[in-house]
Amino acid sequence: MGGKTGTTNDYKNSAFIGYAPIWRDDGYDPTEALTVASYVGYDDNRSMSRGSTRLQGASGALPAWAGAIEAMAAMGLLGQPPADAKAAEDDDELVRVRVSEVNGLPLAPGAPADEGASVLVLAPADNPSRRFAPFGARAQAAEAPLEPPPLDLAQPLGEAAPVDTGGVEEPRLGTPPSVWDEIEDDEVNPPSPKPAEPPPTP
Repeated sequence: MGGKTGTTNDYKNSAFIGYAPIWRDDGYDPTEALTVASYVGYDDNRSMSRGSTRLQGASGALPAWAGAIEAMAAMGLLGQPPADAKAAEDDDELVRVRVSEVNGLPLAPGAPADEGASVLVLAPADNPSRRFAPFGARAQAAEAPLEPPPLDLAQPLGEAAPVDTGGVEEPRLGTPPSVWDEIEDDEVNPPSPKPAEPPPTP
């Protein structure tokens, strides 16, 4: 199972969306799963923050999602795995890391077994199958690998190759005026009025 929480500004919306794999005769198939979303919030978009209580995705929508998944499992919608079913965490390709329950940092090797710790099950970072590629990119690369265009060694570096326009001369636009150019149009830039001279003193 996996999923992601979501919380909007001012704790107005709490959401969680996740998936639960379905057990088949040959085990859990991650490509065949139920996707379930849960939402908690007021109809008038009020904040769900009262005093020291702030309802977030993990504290609002996630418990509702977990309850829905448990109910689906009880109804048999997720299949009926045998008692000795191999969990996904038993996969030999996954890495197990003991982390402190206080600060979430990995524990030093040889730390006492009775020290408060949780075990995170992670995929190894150097596993190429875990790297993201745009949809269809791998299939496209397998069908026709992309190759760079041939390099014209006769063309000096830094100069653009001439473009064949078929004898049609491309229009050349003048340089647009910059902020430093003066526009000598009295209607656009009327001259500033001269200040009136003070009357002579008697």
